[in-house]
Amino acid sequence: MHSSMKKNIDWIALLAWCGVIFFFSSVPNLSSGLKEDFLLRKIAHASEYAVLAFLFFNVLRNRFGDKHFNILMTALVALAYAFTDEVHQTFVRGRSGNFFDISIDSLGITIGLLLIMFFGYCSKRKKQ
Repeated sequence: MHSSMKKNIDWIALLAWCGVIFFFSSVPNLSSGLKEDFLLRKIAHASEYAVLAFLFFNVLRNRFGDKHFNILMTALVALAYAFTDEVHQTFVRGRSGNFFDISIDSLGITIGLLLIMFFGYCSKRKKQ
């Protein structure tokens, strides 16, 4: 696959995932009706932002060689998206922006970045 085609696919995947997050934030009530609903929604929040971190890091990795810069920018941009997502939810009937959710999203971002670093470390050791 050509390098430019891979870069386009990376961007498409990232933007599509942002759209998925936006879509679910637009749904007035995401309650499952289960007694574990609160925990399930928080796990979903963390998971969706771990995926967002992975996808954004992937976009940056193919453009900039500095891994530390890529990690920092991924964390900052994903956190900014989490903040705008909560602001968006204040305009959705039945939803409210919640700063606690930003901390859950931050946990997901952190887990995503730690997994990226772990697997990068493992693959680097494997090559040696």
